Amino acid sequence: MPRTIRISILLAVLSLFMVFAAGSFAHPASGIVVSANGEVFFVHTGQGLCKIEAQGRLTYLHKDTGGHWVALDTEGKFAAAADNRLFKRVALSGAKSILLFASGGAPLVVNRDGNLYYGSGFPGGDDTTPGGHTVTRMSPGGKKTLFAPELKATLEKLGEAVTGLAADREGTLFVACPSAILKVKMDGTVTTLVHPVVVKDCDFASNEPRSRFFHAPYLRGLDVTEEGTVYAAVTGCRCVVKITPEGKIETVLKAEQPWAPTGIAVRGKEVFVLEYSNTDKHTGWTPRVRKLGPDGKVTILAAVAPD
Repeated sequence: MPRTIRISILLAVLSLFMVFAAGSFAHPASGIVVSANGEVFFVHTGQGLCKIEAQGRLTYLHKDTGGHWVALDTEGKFAAAADNRLFKRVALSGAKSILLFASGGAPLVVNRDGNLYYGSGFPGGDDTTPGGHTVTRMSPGGKKTLFAPELKATLEKLGEAVTGLAADREGTLFVACPSAILKVKMDGTVTTLVHPVVVKDCDFASNEPRSRFFHAPYLRGLDVTEEGTVYAAVTGCRCVVKITPEGKIETVLKAEQPWAPTGIAVRGKEVFVLEYSNTDKHTGWTPRVRKLGPDGKVTILAAVAPD
């Protein structure tokens, strides 16, 4: 076969692979956190890390062409950590807290024990490929260990993957999956809070229903209150659900097309929701942040123009 023909075939195959990969894994950011003084930080995919000040002014703290997740390190445990490919450190002016910005990879959270927990394929895979078959624990010194081997087995049995992470004040991890929420105690014990997740009045149908990462109703980011109530972004159904400690599900916020929630941050009785436009497409993603008050009032805190 002539060399030029072989190159043409190779380029065609690579093009098809890139299209398939984009269709399978491309998605806008889920990263949003809120500080104790009410400052909101969220990821603008393709632009970087944004900050909404208490007065409502929007600024960019870190520019980046990628962007998916962010974690708040309130004690600054990772301020002096060795450089790695999982995150970039973003310092906050006048505070010991820092932000861990993840351009790619999987969800991550700094737990009360001072360690970083993140979705990964470790062991038997890579930190980022696949990025959600289990959860790895990493110390500020860079030591990595498989956290809760039972979790990896449970995820495989349920046909689910890690799409969101949060931690409560006791250190229990809450793991969001496309159609499940699991709880993992610090000793590695795993319990299922809810599976499958059933959302009323939702007609979402995944193009990849057998994918562990992308099937109905397609949960993404989540957070948990001090009382143990979970708020989760159901991206496929364009809504936010509240899940009680007993597993009862209630829709508390809906988004109009083309918007869909992707990330959640809780502060007291307030719920901060990161939403993106066109989450069912591969282009046209723009973010906005809304706040759901304890009285049910919804306020737009920031909306970024498409350009």
